[in-house]
Amino acid sequence: MEKFGENDSTVSVTMSAVSTGSLLTMKINWKIDYFSFRQHKTDAMYSPAIKAASLGAHDIEGDWSLVLIPKIMSKRDNEDKEKEFVSLHLRRETKSGDVPTRFTLRIMDDQKNCVYRRDCMKPVIFAPKNAGSAMWGWDRYVSHEDLFLAKNKYLTDDALIIEAQIQCLASTKTVEETSSANLSRDLDILAEDIGKVYLFSDFTDFTLIAKDGRRLRAHRCVISARSEVFRGMITHDTKESKEACCDIKDTDGETLHALLQYMYGCSLDGLSQAGLAEKLLVAADKYAVKGLVSACESHLIRQINAHNTARLLILADRHSALELKTALHKFAAHNMGDITTCGGLAELGEYKHGVLDDLVDYVGTHRTVEKGTPSKQAK
Repeated sequence: MEKFGENDSTVSVTMSAVSTGSLLTMKINWKIDYFSFRQHKTDAMYSPAIKAASLGAHDIEGDWSLVLIPKIMSKRDNEDKEKEFVSLHLRRETKSGDVPTRFTLRIMDDQKNCVYRRDCMKPVIFAPKNAGSAMWGWDRYVSHEDLFLAKNKYLTDDALIIEAQIQCLASTKTVEETSSANLSRDLDILAEDIGKVYLFSDFTDFTLIAKDGRRLRAHRCVISARSEVFRGMITHDTKESKEACCDIKDTDGETLHALLQYMYGCSLDGLSQAGLAEKLLVAADKYAVKGLVSACESHLIRQINAHNTARLLILADRHSALELKTALHKFAAHNMGDITTCGGLAELGEYKHGVLDDLVDYVGTHRTVEKGTPSKQAK
């Protein structure tokens, strides 16, 4: 039995990243066990670092990590006495280079649902000085009063689970035109040929059954290469692997077909069908299909109006679609009256999870300094 103490084994972290064009998205999941025992510590705790260069963004130098102080005392002018807070910052350590970055720091429950969050949606510059590190975040990230209030469920079995979502602007490198044209043509042909393999059901060895009973034939090698979720299902000793069949109870046939089309490299011409892009974004997030969430976001951003703003904000929050959320906030800043008339604020109020508060804060401060804008710390 492991004894609690200063052993780093009580702290676990997972990291991932995906690059879409010139935008690199990184994620850090940091679980700190026995947090109630640590609540009086005033020393900084550091998560393991994620290296952007090792994830393919070689022009973004430095190590990224989270810095948490379990207890700081703080008092503002309008407050009677000092209160206890958890301090949380995102840190970049490097010797050179300015990187425009936006980020979200969230508290998650054991079902991967967000129960508390602070967002920095306006990009800030991580510009290291002197010692080579810069931090942005919140000294007053969450109060001890709120953190340890049982009904908030911010702690899971006395563990604090932090998720950081980070987006950085990375430069893109151009290729020689002579080779670029040939490569692009070859890739188009390859995508077309692989798409035909799915459409004609040639040599399929796996079946996906949608909730409406539609059966879709696929290839283990393709869906496992395109989705880590399917890969885990197929490569392990599971019922699905043995029976070469998976019953997908929460996705209809139309959406599942579009998901497979994308995985096989086909075009997504059907996204204009009512509701498909939203359903496809949900499926893409669930099955971790790289690039598809971003493609759905781009389509939905072009469809934003006063009637769907609230629904899309809830969708963006549930599936961490930061680009969509940013576009919705910008739209709302100039159309809040219409959104209110359409019942959007009431819908967001029923959803809770802080989405309405974030929207109101953004709309109220988008032309001035953001309320609660994370403070910068340079070292």
